[in-house]
Amino acid sequence: MCFKSCIAYTRPFENLESCPECDWSQWNEENLTKSTGKKKVPERQFCTFSLANEMLYLHREIAEIQSKLDAGEDIQTYNDIMTGSELLNALSSGKIKDTDILFMQSLDGVQLYEDKKSDSWIIIYILFIASPALHYKKCFVLPGAIVSGPNNLENMDSFLFPGLHHISVLQKEKLRVWDALNKTYFDYNVSGCDHNDVSTEDI
Repeated sequence: MCFKSCIAYTRPFENLESCPECDWSQWNEENLTKSTGKKKVPERQFCTFSLANEMLYLHREIAEIQSKLDAGEDIQTYNDIMTGSELLNALSSGKIKDTDILFMQSLDGVQLYEDKKSDSWIIIYILFIASPALHYKKCFVLPGAIVSGPNNLENMDSFLFPGLHHISVLQKEKLRVWDALNKTYFDYNVSGCDHNDVSTEDI
């Protein structure tokens, strides 16, 4: 990055030798001079964290758990969805793969004001491809639908249908994603579960 924080030397700036904003050199001049221009050490660097790495959490954890089970070890701690027998059975039977995008759909009613009839219903999706430290954070919880009240939903399935219809298409057609970490394409299947169970049936 620029020493004065003007830019990061990423596209379209990746081939520049100096900052187009302040003209500060990208390289540490002392190292450049000592090595007669051969040793290019960045003056400053910034940190970036790969989303692709986070998306491989489920794949890594399942592989580790499976290796322990194959070695005859027991699961000592049940701390996430992949330690449950429903998911492990679905994996071993081939219904889902460890590279699938696994999510949970949740629906609940909320009361916005204490003394008013303001009941509403909110549908959310929780992505289990990220670690438990992340997948319940606001930025990873995806809103699915908001239904205004104050009455109860008489036909809940009709409200769930639009989101589940889209997911059904992804289950059948797959979702092609570029994995920047491994520099390859993944054809992700999308698998869902409700509050209590793992389901990989077509919707």
